[in-house]
Amino acid sequence: MQKFQTEVNAAWRAATLACWSCLVQASAALHVVSTVLLDAALLILLMRRYFANIERIIFREPTVPWRSS
Repeated sequence: MQKFQTEVNAAWRAATLACWSCLVQASAALHVVSTVLLDAALLILLMRRYFANIERIIFREPTVPWRSS
């Protein structure tokens, strides 16, 4: 009976350790994914603003300094 209880305890510890390991890995993966998504969103916002400024500079109406409208 003592040997059986020892084996059950060992199996329970192994299962618990595997569960915690899986949870830690899932948490790390979720952290990586959320960081990548946040970086991508910030990069998209930055590039939209940057290209909007370039587009505004390139395609604006030419102005003549000595002629006011």
